[in-house]
Amino acid sequence: MQIIRSKKGFFLTIATILLILPLIFLISYYTGISETGREDSMGKMRCDELHYFVEDVRKDMERSVTIFGRRAAIYALNYIVETGKPLENYTFTCTPRCNVDCGKFSFDGNGSEAAIAELVLCGTLFGKNVTYMTNHTIPEWTRRIEEHAIEMHFVANLSVAELRVVPIDAWHFALIVDYKVKANDDGGMCFYTETIMRAMSNSSILGLEDPLYILQTEGHVMKYIDNCNASLKLNKIAGCGTNGSMESAGGHAVFYTDISNMADYRDYCRGTTNDSPTAEELENHIFVVNKGTGLLCAASGMKECFNISMPRHFGGVISYKDTDLSGCDVTIPWIVGTGDMDNVPPHGYGGTPAPGCNDSLISSGDCIVIQNLNCTPEIHRVLLGFNSSETNTSCYYVSDIEENYNSNCTTESYSNGPCFFDRLDGKLNLSKKYVEQSLEYFNNSLIGLETIIDLYELKQYSTMYPSIEIYPNATWVDYLYWQNVSGCSVMGYCEVMGDRLKLDCPHSYKYEVDTSCSNVTACP
Repeated sequence: MQIIRSKKGFFLTIATILLILPLIFLISYYTGISETGREDSMGKMRCDELHYFVEDVRKDMERSVTIFGRRAAIYALNYIVETGKPLENYTFTCTPRCNVDCGKFSFDGNGSEAAIAELVLCGTLFGKNVTYMTNHTIPEWTRRIEEHAIEMHFVANLSVAELRVVPIDAWHFALIVDYKVKANDDGGMCFYTETIMRAMSNSSILGLEDPLYILQTEGHVMKYIDNCNASLKLNKIAGCGTNGSMESAGGHAVFYTDISNMADYRDYCRGTTNDSPTAEELENHIFVVNKGTGLLCAASGMKECFNISMPRHFGGVISYKDTDLSGCDVTIPWIVGTGDMDNVPPHGYGGTPAPGCNDSLISSGDCIVIQNLNCTPEIHRVLLGFNSSETNTSCYYVSDIEENYNSNCTTESYSNGPCFFDRLDGKLNLSKKYVEQSLEYFNNSLIGLETIIDLYELKQYSTMYPSIEIYPNATWVDYLYWQNVSGCSVMGYCEVMGDRLKLDCPHSYKYEVDTSCSNVTACP
C-alpha cells in the first residue's frame, strides 16, 4: 500500500510539471515577442527621425540659399557702386573658403552670375573675403547643419556637387544647388544616402538698386527696382466735340477769357506783346475759345494763327460752341461743340458735355490733347494730359518688345530690355545666354526689364557731373535712351523746360499712347 501511494505522488508531481512547463514556455515566448517588438518600434522611430531630419535639411537649405542669393546680389551692386565697373567678364575664383575640391569643382558661366555664385559658395569676390557675406554662405550653413545633426545623435555629411545661378523671371532669380547627402544615426541603425539633393531658391531683386543707372551715371544717380503699374495712357475725358479735323494735337490750354479780346489774341499770336511766347512755345498752346466764338474767324489777322504754314501759329483750337470753322481756313487740329469744360463763368456758354465726356474740368495752363479719330461714327474729344515732368518714372516693366510690339512698326525694331544680370554686366540689351538658361529651367523667356528715365533728374545731375550724357531727342525708355535711340513726342504730355516725353514706335504701342510719329489709338 505504501508503494502504491508513492507511485501516485510521483505521477501527480510529473503531471504537475508537465502542466507548468507549457505555461513557462508560453510566458517566455510572449516575453521574447514583446522585447522584439520594442526593439523594432524603437528602430522605426529612430529611422523616422532621420527621415524628418533630412526633409528639414532640404527645406532649410532652400530658405537659406534664398537669403544668401539676395545678399550676394546686394554686395555685387555695392561693388559696382564703389568701383564703377560692370561684372561682364567676371570668372569664378575657387579657394579653400569654398569648401569644395577646387580640382574637380567648376562653375559653368561668367559675368555677374559667376560673381554671385562665388559670393554664395565662398563668401569671396576675386578670391578675397567679403565681410558682408560672413555667416551667409553655403559652407557656413553646412557646418551648422552638421553640428545640429550631432546634437540629435546623427552623423551628416553634405557636399556641393553643382551650383547654378539662373533667372526665374524679370523679378526673381534662382540659386540651384545640388548636394551630395549622407546621414546615419550614431548607433548605425538607420542610414540615408541620396546621390543628389536639389535646393532651389527664389531670390527677389525688388527694392534693389538698378545697376544700369549706377554705371551710366558713374554712381551719381540711383534708381530702385519697383514692380508697379503706372499707365502712360490718357484716360480722363474733358469733353466730346460734334465735329473736328482728322488730326490730333496736344499742348497747354490758353483760354480766350485770359486776354480781354480777340484783337489782343491776334497780337499775342503775332508776337508783338511783351508776354508773347516764342514761335515754338506757341505751337505748344491749344487756343480754347470759351467765349466770343463769332469773332474767331472775323478778327483781322487771326486766320494766320490757325494756319500751320505760317511761322507763328497755335498748336490747335477748341470751341465750346458748335461753330462752323470751314470759313476760317483752319489747318491746325481743331474741335468744336465740346460744351463747357471749365468752371469759369459764364456757365452754360457751350452747353453741358455729353454723358461720359466730363471726367475732368480743364483750367488755363493745363496740358490737354485734341483727339480726332476717323471711326464710324467719328470721335472728337478733348483729353486731360500731363506735364512731362509729371511722368511716373518709378515703375519697372517686363520688357516684351520683340514678342509683341516690333511688328507694329515698319522701320523700327529693337531687342528686349536687359535682365538684372545683364544690368550687372553693364549690357544695354537682353542677352541670349540668360534667356536660354531661364527657358531650360523655368520655360520662361520674358526676363528683361525696362523703365522710363527721369530726364529732368538726369539733366539736373549733369550740371554737376558733366560726364552724364544727355540725349534730348532720345526715347525715354531707359535701355534705348542710353543708346541714344530717337524718340517722338508723346501726344498729351506737354513740354516742360524745353523737354517733352518721347517714345520710340514699338514702345508707343506697348504703353498705348500716340506720338507725333505714330497713331496708336484705335477705334472702339
